[in-house]
Amino acid sequence: MSAFGQKRTSVASTLHQLLLFLYSLNSQEETTMKKIALSLLGASMIASSTVTADPAAFIGVAYGFSGNFGLTAKVLSSDEEDTGVAALGATYYFGTPTPWGVDLSAGYACDNSAFLLGYDFLQKTVTGSAGWADTEDEDSSYSPPRD
Repeated sequence: MSAFGQKRTSVASTLHQLLLFLYSLNSQEETTMKKIALSLLGASMIASSTVTADPAAFIGVAYGFSGNFGLTAKVLSSDEEDTGVAALGATYYFGTPTPWGVDLSAGYACDNSAFLLGYDFLQKTVTGSAGWADTEDEDSSYSPPRD
């Protein structure tokens, strides 16, 4: 079996174990754990579909739906333009008792920009982000005609 086949098998095995774990959770107190695990599962499925793409850097502004603004830096799952992406990042929020946040997001990468919606696990809030992303043109080999 190739290394790629082994990696795909181990990802499938990990996802299967995570689903079994989620099924075993029953109490009301474990609802938050279910939400976190499901969001990680969804993001891993998005990220695994773009595993052949190069990652991209992202720097921008974030808004926590609890009313906080901050600066954020993330790694996007793909550097392709006009495509859906998953992202993992850190945010510094201004004027809050706990200024740092770590989030998992999904969104859309455009021409040198991206727009993301996610969940911040430290701030425990939904977040929206917009900013600059180091994306690549789909046809970077294009050169204008010469006169």
